[in-house]
Amino acid sequence: MLVSNEFRPDPRVIREARSLARRGHFVQVYAWNRERADMPEEQIVDGIHVHRFRVPSRYGSGLRQLPRYLQVYRAISVNATARYDVVHCHDIDFLPLGAMLQRRFGSALICDLHEFYSLRGTRPVRAVSRTVERRWLPRVDGIIYVSEAQRHYYDLPSIPSLVLPNYPEKALFGNPGRDYPRTVFTVGYIGNVRYAEDLYRLMDACSSIGGMRVFIAGAGVRSSEVRDYADGLPFVEVQGPFEYSESPRLHGKVDAIYAVYTPKDQRDQTMYSVPAKVWEALSAGKPVIVAKGTHVGEFISQAHAGIAVEPAIDEISLAIESIRDNYDYYASGARALGSEYTWESVEAGLLEFYRCLEDGRQ
Repeated sequence: MLVSNEFRPDPRVIREARSLARRGHFVQVYAWNRERADMPEEQIVDGIHVHRFRVPSRYGSGLRQLPRYLQVYRAISVNATARYDVVHCHDIDFLPLGAMLQRRFGSALICDLHEFYSLRGTRPVRAVSRTVERRWLPRVDGIIYVSEAQRHYYDLPSIPSLVLPNYPEKALFGNPGRDYPRTVFTVGYIGNVRYAEDLYRLMDACSSIGGMRVFIAGAGVRSSEVRDYADGLPFVEVQGPFEYSESPRLHGKVDAIYAVYTPKDQRDQTMYSVPAKVWEALSAGKPVIVAKGTHVGEFISQAHAGIAVEPAIDEISLAIESIRDNYDYYASGARALGSEYTWESVEAGLLEFYRCLEDGRQ
């Protein structure tokens, strides 16, 4: 498996790799360590052999990272010497490297599309993403999508594919409990801090209501801005990076999850995706606040598992108060979805997808 992050571990990657390792596959993860000098170069996690390559760079720095990509490509290419039955690329930025290894070893090549790449980032970044998609996606042996909407968007029916949503493990989340008393209603954001303006509106909304807590946990390209905005607000607690295994405990600190990602326009990927943080909140039985007019907004509203809002402080305030005052109603909807959409319910599909690809290469 090729991943362009430090594998801290990445939740989607660890779920897939762990499922494969438990079924007897020998799984190696080659990871690009950009910012974490403290992480070990070699590590075994749940039977997964992890190799990290320290090539310093900054997330969110766009095309300025291209020389670093070439550097980490070379480092991984030199060290990837075993004959692999499958090369599994997580995200498209490592797809050219995956194609190189595919040719070298005669491996089956899988591209795991975590996001709608050509719908996010700056215009130059989107242009590069489209170029990679057009040139290398048609060459792969299989594609893993996160949703049916994504499979429809890419429209590559001739390539074997699997829809594998970001459902969390039921065994991991369950009922995490709570650290704060119910009398202090707490709204949380637990995830990658990229959409700072949405978090500013959350803090402003809770400030206008009064008697609330806001809990924000996670790292990201805009985490320092969010921390600065929260400075001096006594009702806001901001925590930095966390390990995925800590998610149940962190969800135990909050009553509801704020997962509003406001689309820039109708082509923005947030229009069509269900963020992993929404699935995690549902698994923890937490009602969610999401963006109105999006796929996830319609999904959550229909299930009465939370409320969809416009990016307006007064509307966010009303949603928070409604969930607080009708908590059992919305929490019941969240628990119902959380018990249905689990990793355990889709894991067999991944194993069968691998079996079919491997059989096809023999």
